[in-house]
Amino acid sequence: MITKNDKLFISRLEMIVQDNAGLSVNIVKEKTRKAEIVIVRFIMMYLMKRYTIMSLKSIGEYFSGRDHSTVINGLGVVAKWFDQPKMYNSEIKLLLQIESEAKP
Repeated sequence: MITKNDKLFISRLEMIVQDNAGLSVNIVKEKTRKAEIVIVRFIMMYLMKRYTIMSLKSIGEYFSGRDHSTVINGLGVVAKWFDQPKMYNSEIKLLLQIESEAKP
């Protein structure tokens, strides 16, 4: 179930991702494994989980019908970024930049 507030957050997140990462949401939703796209997809999953009440299944469905286990994997990858901040400095900077503009 997606609430009105969740839809507003997602809409804002989509615009911010396009502005900051230069990627359209349609590209992020595609079934591609290009690193620059996967990074943005994981950031969006992380922020959607953090700032909405959406289930893992709902988040996966938003990204072209991905399984909830894909979302779990994405959340785990983002958690690893924070465990090794020197190695993932650019990813963390992008996440924090998008988060600062998107959070309600």
